[in-house]
Amino acid sequence: MDLVVGAVVGSGIAAHAAEVGGADFLLAINAGRLRNMGAPSIASTLPTHDADTISIDVAMREILPRAQVPVFLGVNCWARAGDPVAPGRRAREMGFAGVVNFPPVMLLSASLREVLATVGIDADREIEILRAAQDLGLESLYYCGSAEEARRAAEAGLRNILYNFGWNVGGRLGHEARMSLEEAGAIAHSIGRLIKRVDPTIRFFLEGGPIDTSDDLAHVALHAPIDGYVGGSTLDRLPFEAAVANRIAGYKQAGEARRQIVAADQEVLDWSRPLGFVGRAPCLIAFLKTLRKMCASAHPLRVVCESGLDDGPVIGALSKGAGEAVRIVDAAQESLASHAVRRLLGHQRGDLTTLGLLTDPTTRVVVLRNAHLIPRGGQRRLAMRLRRETVAHPKTRAPLKLTARLVVIDEGGADAAALVPELSALLEGWTLTYPPVRARSPDIVGLIAARMAGVGRPPRQVPRFSAAAVQVLRGHLWAANDLEIDRVVGVMTSLGHDGELNPEDVRGIIGNAAGALAGATVLDAKTRLIDALWRNGFHRGKTAAALGISRKTLYNRMRRYGVTG
Repeated sequence: MDLVVGAVVGSGIAAHAAEVGGADFLLAINAGRLRNMGAPSIASTLPTHDADTISIDVAMREILPRAQVPVFLGVNCWARAGDPVAPGRRAREMGFAGVVNFPPVMLLSASLREVLATVGIDADREIEILRAAQDLGLESLYYCGSAEEARRAAEAGLRNILYNFGWNVGGRLGHEARMSLEEAGAIAHSIGRLIKRVDPTIRFFLEGGPIDTSDDLAHVALHAPIDGYVGGSTLDRLPFEAAVANRIAGYKQAGEARRQIVAADQEVLDWSRPLGFVGRAPCLIAFLKTLRKMCASAHPLRVVCESGLDDGPVIGALSKGAGEAVRIVDAAQESLASHAVRRLLGHQRGDLTTLGLLTDPTTRVVVLRNAHLIPRGGQRRLAMRLRRETVAHPKTRAPLKLTARLVVIDEGGADAAALVPELSALLEGWTLTYPPVRARSPDIVGLIAARMAGVGRPPRQVPRFSAAAVQVLRGHLWAANDLEIDRVVGVMTSLGHDGELNPEDVRGIIGNAAGALAGATVLDAKTRLIDALWRNGFHRGKTAAALGISRKTLYNRMRRYGVTG
């Protein structure tokens, strides 16, 4: 059976779009109008505007005259101290098909509800007004926030009961998630069964909380006996924010496309692509032009690469693609710092003569990492030999010409400051700074696509990013550079995303990648319990078996954590 979908709308265009999309009924309530005015949904409970005036005004001018589906009017029960029939009678005279208690007391804090109940403003009053509207021939929809309220509404004979999980998550004005979809499913399962036991014909609806997308609703509906869903922020604010942000971000990116790549730029890009460079950001092109010139010289070179950057393409360019002719010396390795210069220049130990890598005819480039860790005396000796371009044979003392180029790779900052003046002076003017990922924001999507291709994802399986999602990627710091991109690609691959990703998807992926960098998160006991119930269709015997515990222990844990189902 198809789910019945109600749409909370706050304008004529929203009502029209909801009808085109197939909404079964519309709700004209003050929260919908306030969202259209740019306020968060919670403003509907504040004493800033008269709820009835707002609801009736937008409904009569923009919604009711154009609607082809039933329209429910929001009735503010808080101000009703008189005849409970009056709200329904007025709604019927104005042409509405039904009424809904909005704003409902369930949205207020427990302490405030307790005070209001002393003057008759409570759930029982709302149920009374909706029941009176039903007796007049109208439909009613009751917003509730607890199993007890749902039970009382069902016993009172209300035909449509909606359990609201609270304010929606997501978007610029959304609230932080207070429960998972599995927790929401467990609650809906319990309340739905309770309502259906009272009267199986009652229609049970859900709204709010962690349910954002249709996939979220399908996830919850898998085990909960729901008949429908009412969308508020999920049908107006969230889609509107995403659509406008996407469209404007797309226009901004279209403007970037006007920048023409001049012939010289295109030539250096063509040169760099086989080496593994990805992108065409202006800072990258400037770096590539300088790097290409530096490749023609044999002078020692210093390349500053932030932590996490993949310097492989840079080394490949300097070695002219001859990977087997590259040797790496890392002074940070255990017991190597004091011996790094010996490996570079050669040494004699007893009868064993070892020539240095810089004089090895089979070596084209020697990469020196963490040069700042080499003792200062060793740095001075290295600087002297590099300046003279010769070294004495370890045994015969005959001069040997340096044949390999030294490339000093460091992460900048303290690394450069720790070099002795002689070595710093030698490298001055021969220093390149490889642009970090955050400086190449226009290339982020290309970098991700290239990494995904590298892990075996064909182009047709590489996810697409919405324009707004691209903005999120570009705005991220990428503190770990290529290493972080690799983590993001790993998360995307494990999740199996193939369609278009929106900003929330991207934020979640980046967050998961950050978690992967920091270490796995262990689920708490309550989450594991709810997840096990969910995966076993709330069948307690199967759940207990899956957890390796007895049914009695399962019951005790459910009581301890307040889990029903």
